[in-house]
Order: sequence, then C-alpha cells, then structure tokens
Amino acid sequence: MLVKEEWLRKAGVEEVLIEGVDLLKKVRELKARDDEVIKAVEEMKRAGVKMLRDEEWREEDGLMLKEGKVYVPKDEELRTEIRNKNQTTAPVGKLMPNEAPKKPWTHITVDFITKLPLAQGYNAILVVCDRLTKMAHFVPTMEKTSAEGLARLFRDHV
Repeated sequence: MLVKEEWLRKAGVEEVLIEGVDLLKKVRELKARDDEVIKAVEEMKRAGVKMLRDEEWREEDGLMLKEGKVYVPKDEELRTEIRNKNQTTAPVGKLMPNEAPKKPWTHITVDFITKLPLAQGYNAILVVCDRLTKMAHFVPTMEKTSAEGLARLFRDHV
C-alpha cells in the first residue's frame, strides 16, 4: 500500500495522531518487519546510497518512500487504520438549485445533435430550448457549421 505523504502529514506538521496513535511512528516501527522493505534497505546500505533504482525506493526521516509515496508495511491493522482516517479537507458547501427564469427565452440551452446520416443536405441538428417553458427549436444544419453560421441560424430560426 502506498500513501501520499500529505495524507500522513498536515501542512508541515511532522506527526499525525489518531486517537492517541502516532501513524508515522507505527510505519517506522513496522518497516523492519516487511520483507520487501528489508530487501530495499539492505540494498541501499550495501550500495551506500539514500535512493535506489531511479528514485523508486528511498529513505527519508526513517520512512521508506516508493516512487515518492510513503510505503506502508504489510500490516493489515495499520493499513485499515490509514484507510479509515478522516480526510483533512474542508466539507463541501450545500448544493443550491439554479434560480428559475422569470420570463421565457431569457435562459436557454443550446446543443448540437451530430453524426446523423445525410438527409436533405444536412447531417446535424441545432437544438435551442427555453429553460422556463421547455419550448424547443430544432434547426437542421451541417456538422461543420462555423461560429458565424451558428449566429445566422440562431438569428433566422429562433
């Protein structure tokens, strides 16, 4: 399991506590029991370096980082604790409905229906719909209509 460092560190705070448990301390202690981490650390000590295989593995502040993320040892209790940790992001505000238009044709939606078979020289439909009355105009057009062409269609048909 790989965990982004910012999940374990809050805005410069070194340690993260959950109900009195220091997660980073637990990760540091358990790394000595994980075979994959032991092999990487032994290889690093033999080579006398702080990183291995193009920064795939590196050690920083007693934590093993794999590809820039904190490597969490294979301990199901610790991994479950990290997964269940509350996010530190602020809650999203309440959803507010869009205000209903007060007069017809003041708020409209415009869309194209494209990839239609060629019929009477047209292969697309311009759909213009009023949000208040749900009245719609369907204007036959070509898929490659330019912005200028769209303005003309709107002026002439809506």
